[in-house]
Amino acid sequence: RMAGMRSVASRSLPQPGGRRDCARQSCRGRTLVPGRAGTSSGESAEITRIVPVIEEICGGKYLKQPEVKIIDRADSVAIFKKELETDPGFEGADPEYLLDAAEDASRVITGKVSKVDGVVYIVRQNLEKKVKERKIPGDDRLKLFDYYVCHELVHVWQEQHCGIFK
Repeated sequence: RMAGMRSVASRSLPQPGGRRDCARQSCRGRTLVPGRAGTSSGESAEITRIVPVIEEICGGKYLKQPEVKIIDRADSVAIFKKELETDPGFEGADPEYLLDAAEDASRVITGKVSKVDGVVYIVRQNLEKKVKERKIPGDDRLKLFDYYVCHELVHVWQEQHCGIFK
């Protein structure tokens, strides 16, 4: 158990027999430390320390073990384009428009849960840009990574239990 986790988690857990409030669950303010984060494009991040905390805060286990991948911006374009191609709101859209939109998204999105494969993608260059813009020192850089991973993993939990992407 992480020191101090009980008091934070107990305030966030739903009451026994109560309905899970998927829209309000979050890890804001938590300092979570993943195992070793992936260091090259596409490598899965080890999230074994974050997952149990989210499960406790949200009040249930993941139905399927989540996966986190740290990717380069160039790789994110294809992933974001596939997302747009499968979105009913973009049905029949011009492929060039979808590519432009995916390229735009690849420059600003730091973390995203893919509706296509359920994987959490963290765009390395966008995370590094936030670190630089905010002048985040040393160990605090890992906290920013944790924040984005935790935020996206809560969405994975919400999708698995509440179907927020449907």
